[in-house]
Amino acid sequence: MNNKQKIISTCVFLFHSFLPMYAFKTTLSGYLKSDYFVDSRQSFGSSDGYNLFYPLMRNDDFVGVDIHRKGQSQIMALASRVKLTVDASGKLKSRTKGVFEVDINGRNNISHLFRIRHAFFETEYDQFMFLAGHTWHPFYQSSHAPTLISNNSGQPFETYSRHPQMRLTFSSGNTSLIGALLSQVDFCSDGPLGNDNIYLFNSMIPELHVQLQQVFSGQWIAFGVDFKKINPRIVTDKNFSVREYVHSVMAGIMGDFTYKKCNLKTKLMYAQNASEMVLMGGYAASSVDQSTDYRTYTPLSSISWWAQLSYKINDAVEPALFVGYSYNLGASDPVILSINNTKTVYGFGTNIKQLARVSPRIRFTLFEVLECAGELEYTHAWHGTLQTSGKVTENVKGSVGVVRMLASTRYCF
Repeated sequence: MNNKQKIISTCVFLFHSFLPMYAFKTTLSGYLKSDYFVDSRQSFGSSDGYNLFYPLMRNDDFVGVDIHRKGQSQIMALASRVKLTVDASGKLKSRTKGVFEVDINGRNNISHLFRIRHAFFETEYDQFMFLAGHTWHPFYQSSHAPTLISNNSGQPFETYSRHPQMRLTFSSGNTSLIGALLSQVDFCSDGPLGNDNIYLFNSMIPELHVQLQQVFSGQWIAFGVDFKKINPRIVTDKNFSVREYVHSVMAGIMGDFTYKKCNLKTKLMYAQNASEMVLMGGYAASSVDQSTDYRTYTPLSSISWWAQLSYKINDAVEPALFVGYSYNLGASDPVILSINNTKTVYGFGTNIKQLARVSPRIRFTLFEVLECAGELEYTHAWHGTLQTSGKVTENVKGSVGVVRMLASTRYCF
């Protein structure tokens, strides 16, 4: 046996020796989905209107007819997704899992935009679990989130966003404590350059999150606090180098309660500058130095709440009802509405006083892999004018509602 054969033989021996230490299990899952929806009027959303957020404010033409009263409809097949999960178990009572998921997310009539939804690994040992990669924000607990038919997944009432992060979870009995450092890449803060992750990068500090979860008698409840610091500009419009920061906090309580065939999920959030999560609010300039254009900022706050009640008639039929509400709380410091006719207010829904939604639905599961569902979604917005207090004074023409009727089919694998 020559040296080359000896090396190959040795490698094969080592491979077979260490292979039993790890058991790799690869799973491919996902679904193919097609939706048909009809809207009663023009609305604002994302993904070519697939994700409906709120109806557009009344806009009268020359003779007083509302331009935005025109309805719209669409057939969409752009929410299909594929997930690869690789699970490895070792001898040291540890478990390591990697997840990679992509989907098709159409935009501007382009139907081939592949998007990375998740790309992370997590490893568990004893009472600790460490996660690193791109996945849900800790405020979005997928197993305790609303299970809507609509592709908006409860936005703009639910904290629906994914972030690069490092997360450590300590569990003891029915109690879990989570600590996380987060960045931005797909869901980004608003600012002078539009939605961009540069504001958080330039702050030099990742987003910080702490959450406590408790399970009792099969029920689940959690409380979390989040701190974020962003840097809107590093140079003023008068070409002075500056350090401008916006500090903001979020706090929320979530619950998931089951009684026999009934399930209730709910979440209450207080949020400052959480537009990357599609929650009402953002931030605005609060003061300005006339000589340098240096600015200070104040966060715009909101409170949001949603609840979902579902009833599982059997394994095939499940009706449910979703309700959501958001309210603009304003700012703690005065807001400057404009400086030299340039934008000074950034965020989501900053000219909306409040939002509300009611959404009944029914889901049918056939042959365990085929799902047919129908949903009626009514969203009402109270548009208005932003004041120097950060609050919104409702406009006479600002109270509008939109109805979306949605039919959906989904094949799961």
